[in-house]
Amino acid sequence: TAVRHKAPLLATTISTGAWQIEVHDQTVTHGKVVGTKLQFADHAAMARAFGMHAERVETAEQLGPAIKRALANRPALLDMVVTPEAVSSDAKTGLAWVPDLQPLAAWDEAERKWRGT
Repeated sequence: TAVRHKAPLLATTISTGAWQIEVHDQTVTHGKVVGTKLQFADHAAMARAFGMHAERVETAEQLGPAIKRALANRPALLDMVVTPEAVSSDAKTGLAWVPDLQPLAAWDEAERKWRGT
């Protein structure tokens, strides 16, 4: 849609090759990891297949020039590969914490009311 409408969009993806919050939780809680390590999908290649300017950024040195090229060729996507070893600062256990009054919290409350629990 961005390509078709020539939207001046710069999108980014962060590729860790895993559902890392779950990897961390499984490692800490159970001592093993099941079903949460993934391949490093090439989102830039997928975006280019749709006609978008896209680059895969694998080092810190590549980031500045990639941002400049992306801003000059929008719509664009930067697919940034980062270490899967990083631990999310907002992860307690399992999925990241969602503050009150966010859509997920509102949904959970509505479901509790509907279920009568």
